[in-house]
Amino acid sequence: MNIREVAWRLFSAELNGAVYEIKGEAEKSPSYAVTPLGAMVNRVLMAGVLTEKENVGTEDDPLWRGRVQDTLSGSFYINIGRFQPEAAEAIAGIDTPAYVAVVGKVRTYTTDDGRTFVSVRPETISVIDEPARDLWLLEAAESSWSRLKTMRKAISAGTADKKDLVSLGIREKDAEGVLIALDQ
Repeated sequence: MNIREVAWRLFSAELNGAVYEIKGEAEKSPSYAVTPLGAMVNRVLMAGVLTEKENVGTEDDPLWRGRVQDTLSGSFYINIGRFQPEAAEAIAGIDTPAYVAVVGKVRTYTTDDGRTFVSVRPETISVIDEPARDLWLLEAAESSWSRLKTMRKAISAGTADKKDLVSLGIREKDAEGVLIALDQ
């Protein structure tokens, strides 16, 4: 049985700052985008205002592109294709602008000139109200603050390895992400 990855709460600026991807090697193994604060993100829960949506496919084979403004730091970019039929049906019925919550998989694309673009492939997208968006803002801020404190602790440790960071109280998977972020 496959266990679902945690859906991270983070702001768009942190997600869009991810420039390193760990690709899963086996079939169905997860890939991760590593953020500047060391989060190894496979899935994300985001909330904000759906400001744009466009079907760049056809009516029979829709391919939706959209932008969700997170209020504080920028925009998440979403792409919904044929393999996300529930999300495609949901976004088709949402009028912009609207508060939405999205759970989805993170994807990165690196151009030939080395620029990295990050997008989210929604598994679900739902209309929410402003208080629900505000709750997400609080959760994302708390999560970001925790990663910032972890990164600060790792930087204070100097040239540490994963074992050293774990001995400082940093979880093993978090230590791995922090070391990758510091290296990048």
